[in-house]
Amino acid sequence: MSKNNKILSSLLIVILLIGGTYLYGTIKDTQNGDISNTNSKKEIKIGVISILSGQYAFVGENLVAGARLYEKEWNESHTDRKLKLIVEDDSFDAKKGIAAYKKLTEIDKVDAVYNLSTPTIDAIHDTVAVKSAPIMQLGVQSTPAATDSIYQITPDQAPMFEGFGEFVKSKNPSKPVLLVSGNVQAYEIFADAFKKTYGNIETIKISSDDASSKTLALKLNKDNYTDYIVISSPSEGAMSVKHILQTSKSPIHFFLDSSFLTGFTEYQKILGDNIKKLEGSDVLSFKDIPEDFKVKYKSFSGKDTGIGSDLGYEGVKALVETMPDVINANNKSWSKNNSNSNWLDNMQKANIAGVTGIISFDKLGLRTPAFEIKKFVGGEVK
Repeated sequence: MSKNNKILSSLLIVILLIGGTYLYGTIKDTQNGDISNTNSKKEIKIGVISILSGQYAFVGENLVAGARLYEKEWNESHTDRKLKLIVEDDSFDAKKGIAAYKKLTEIDKVDAVYNLSTPTIDAIHDTVAVKSAPIMQLGVQSTPAATDSIYQITPDQAPMFEGFGEFVKSKNPSKPVLLVSGNVQAYEIFADAFKKTYGNIETIKISSDDASSKTLALKLNKDNYTDYIVISSPSEGAMSVKHILQTSKSPIHFFLDSSFLTGFTEYQKILGDNIKKLEGSDVLSFKDIPEDFKVKYKSFSGKDTGIGSDLGYEGVKALVETMPDVINANNKSWSKNNSNSNWLDNMQKANIAGVTGIISFDKLGLRTPAFEIKKFVGGEVK
């Protein structure tokens, strides 16, 4: 994949396309002027639009817990300048996302917004991309990346999928087939990145429809494919994998993209006990979260870290620590005039220590990835 798409990471999930023109003008007054929170400079306000209900709620809850942990740490060490997070739930629904965004920017007057889901960023894209205050984004967006106000905290997956292609090629599969989402365009871009290093490969689009997936699985097994590479949303991937496992009469191997991790509960729900048959599968994964962060996260939230925990922390950290009037006054290379353009300029210069690596962005707002290939063993990705 070229640096044409800002991703999810990890959240590679169903995209709902809703025109961003619906929101045109909602932050028009702040697009090229001062950041929105001009009335209370003793308090930094960051709006967080997460997924706190529905099938992806576990990711949203992890993100919010990570963000709250950073809020706690900041407030403990900055008694003169408090940080306040205002959290809204979009339920992975564009209409709710629009409402949450308008509330945060028009009523709460937040300084900046951190958004999780694809439906919401697609719905508000045309407004927020036009030089607003920085928008931190975790989920994949449909619109190609550009020099705008959107910054992707999840590392750019182009190099990840190119590396994935190299890895699969090194395993020399005898008769492989690539299964790609038939409903989400972003996965086609990821598949192109995979093929850039792997080379030509039979490619088939899949869906989450039970009957269609069963018919396709029968055909695939009849054609005697030995290795299945899955680059798809969790629901589509899990449905296809379920029927392939049920109909296969010979040994097969799976190479699964990072959606297996972000959508693991969906795989568990659809596969049931058949998920055990994925033992030994190779899984594209982000770098592990360090132990020290795991410890303080559990102490704070009462839960173990999961998908989104580190990114919730890092996303708020990047927004706050590049804000013009709160950055280190001794760093002469940073822009300190309190405006959106200078905040965006600071984001471009960011070189901030994150949880799993440095937080820095290229000119398109894409973060450099750190990834690895893991194994699904004993019901866990290790």
